[in-house]
Amino acid sequence: MTARLAARAGVRQARVMKPLRASDRHRDGAVAALRRGYLDGQLSTETFEARLAIAHSARQAYVLRALVADLRARWQALHAVLDGPRPAVATARTPQTTLLLSRTDRYEITVGRASTCTVVFGSTAVSRHHARFERVGGRWYVTDLASTNGTCVDGVRVERAPVAPAAEIRLGDALVVVG
Repeated sequence: MTARLAARAGVRQARVMKPLRASDRHRDGAVAALRRGYLDGQLSTETFEARLAIAHSARQAYVLRALVADLRARWQALHAVLDGPRPAVATARTPQTTLLLSRTDRYEITVGRASTCTVVFGSTAVSRHHARFERVGGRWYVTDLASTNGTCVDGVRVERAPVAPAAEIRLGDALVVVG
């Protein structure tokens, strides 16, 4: 239908709209979502780096939306299968164990699913040999032992980091509080 006939018939013809240009706000939001996905263990290091490079060079907003579209859906689907229905109100997570590092005479504590570990977890999200806590010069450090789902100290994914009293450490989906 030509524009003249459409005007006579009172029908508006749809215009082809150009995709929106990516703004700094859109780009910052996508980068923040990718960072959260990486820290939550949803993205591997390689995938995170590749998506981050695309986000920084993206010229259109739809490219940024596509980079983060699967993160929330994949995470929700995985938890729906593993956890069953989620509660309507989010509650604070209860730690599965508290490590009293200041009261032990050990210099090394291994954590994982293996029976040879000092502290054993049953969750499949925790690797067999997930992390090692070690005392060096009176100070405790946690070292990730190349685990699949990573080790986070106070919400930041780490390979090795000092551990302060009252620190929250996430090993896969297990929450550990240091006392």
